[in-house]
Amino acid sequence: MRNIPAIVGQYSEGDSFIHHLDPRTKIISLLILSGVVFFLNSWQEYAAFTGISVLLLLLGQVPVARWFNTIRPLAWFLALILVMHLGSAGGWQVGLAVLARFTLLLSLAMLLTTTTPIFSLAMGLQKLLQPLNIFAQLGSSIAFMVTMAIRFIPLALLENQKIMEAQQVRGVRYSPKNIPLLAYALLVNIMKKADELARGIEARGFHLGPHRTSLYQLRLTGRDAVALAVVIMFSASIAGNLWSLP
Repeated sequence: MRNIPAIVGQYSEGDSFIHHLDPRTKIISLLILSGVVFFLNSWQEYAAFTGISVLLLLLGQVPVARWFNTIRPLAWFLALILVMHLGSAGGWQVGLAVLARFTLLLSLAMLLTTTTPIFSLAMGLQKLLQPLNIFAQLGSSIAFMVTMAIRFIPLALLENQKIMEAQQVRGVRYSPKNIPLLAYALLVNIMKKADELARGIEARGFHLGPHRTSLYQLRLTGRDAVALAVVIMFSASIAGNLWSLP
């Protein structure tokens, strides 16, 4: 069986600085840096942010090959974005800026999910969204849905690969007219997996009540304060450059 591409949603064990950060720190940092990406307006700023992103990937011990395997399936989509902007007012420069933003956002999301176990990500989201629980456990519901959606990304790709290989063994040759056949089989398999997940959750008595406890408790440490301070200082420097523009 061919290797599944490394995509957002696959956790990789490690002993890096970023691996040991509290998930809440990583989620907040991701939101801040993602917001900064949309305000980059010079190639110097893009270069600085790219350097920070590369440094973060190195600190998170994310292999370069894995990063390329994440971007490679989207190459056609990125090329289409560039072609669409060739006829616009900004031309290829605007297209490259959009490509850079998309790639930077994808790299940040990959760093979060690669260095954070799914259960830690769920706990972090639940803690951050806890104030929303006053509205019929809305915060816990959102955290649960987001983490399950992330978990189903690699599962969907794995099921897609299994279906394609099984149908190719039976002599099916894929063309645009066969895409509905693949989509139907994939949908059926994903629905079965979702039903199995729902039954497993019910069997374990899972509920989104206000009195749930956890074996693992989240604790903020000094490294979390340092990480947030660095992210805020970098974001403030970008904002300062924007405000200084005439």
